[in-house]
Amino acid sequence: MIGINAKPALQNPRTGLEEYAYQLITHLILEARKRALEKYLLLYAPRWTAMPQEFLSVSLKILKAPYLWTQGRLALQLFWDNPDIFFNPEQILPLFAPKRSVVTVHDLAYQIYPHFYPPWHRRYLHLVTKHATKRAKKVIAVSERTKRDIAKFYGIPQRNIEVVYHGFRPHQESGVRTVKAEVNTFPLPTRQPYFLFVGRIEYKKNIFHLIEAFELFSKKVNENFHLLLVGPPGFGFKTIKKRIAASPVRKRIFLLGFADELLKNELYQHAKGFLLVSFYEGFGLPVLEAQSFGVPVIASNTSSLPEVLGRSAYLVNPQDPEEIASKMIELIKQPKIGAYLVKKGYENLKRFSWEKSAKETLDILLSL
Repeated sequence: MIGINAKPALQNPRTGLEEYAYQLITHLILEARKRALEKYLLLYAPRWTAMPQEFLSVSLKILKAPYLWTQGRLALQLFWDNPDIFFNPEQILPLFAPKRSVVTVHDLAYQIYPHFYPPWHRRYLHLVTKHATKRAKKVIAVSERTKRDIAKFYGIPQRNIEVVYHGFRPHQESGVRTVKAEVNTFPLPTRQPYFLFVGRIEYKKNIFHLIEAFELFSKKVNENFHLLLVGPPGFGFKTIKKRIAASPVRKRIFLLGFADELLKNELYQHAKGFLLVSFYEGFGLPVLEAQSFGVPVIASNTSSLPEVLGRSAYLVNPQDPEEIASKMIELIKQPKIGAYLVKKGYENLKRFSWEKSAKETLDILLSL
């Protein structure tokens, strides 16, 4: 029996970790079905609400607890059930987890950029990740960079760490479009060209330098471009809002908050360029989503992004707003470059799929 923590897959809204958990568990079920192993999967979840239909095709236990769900309720259930193997798609290992356990570590940005995290959150992440990586039989890293960081900061032998890349989400064609705006709404479909960012609005994502680059771009390009920042608030959000309010181009910077899949898809489709100039990314799933819509990408030349993107995007120094702005200008002034990056982006996507991620993950679980 393979026990799986499905809690992060049920979070709403789903950002990077939650999307990873949802897509991976969904495709693990499909992969297990291909191998006639579906009956050996057991999902643990905190509620029935918003349960994906795919999850109902395997054994499922609802564990209710107002507090300490992972280290309390789930830990006790694991002690009681004693599954042969346990898999957690987030970097925490419950007490009483079986010896044959696997966890996914998504990034160690809190070790490299501790000032981008509240002190309590940084300490929590360090403690749970250290415990999980030391106890787990195998650790899944979402990139080679993350693998090296795990080995460096926690002394885990590299033979105990397996790299499994993310996939990317196929486009959704139906549903109801909604947006929860933090500052103001934006008329869609827009008649004005725009650059797009998708991710948490927080210090780690380098929003300050992104805004500065957009200001430099706006000085040199006499067109009414906009900058759309899409995602829920994170650490530093209030300070970022103040920075936008003080910008000379504040009327062309829009904080859209969390957008559902349909709205996000529409935003991708009409964007002139996608910007992810974070200081650190464990993987950087939105860059693949952007490429799947034929949007040229400008991304940081740090952490995992060069590994994920290769030569299919402009890679820039995240500390240099002028370099970021210059690449934005090139995309607009030289359409052939944008077309080339779009072509390379489609080629790059062939390396990634959730089916591949699920197959490799299930192989790791069955090898224990």
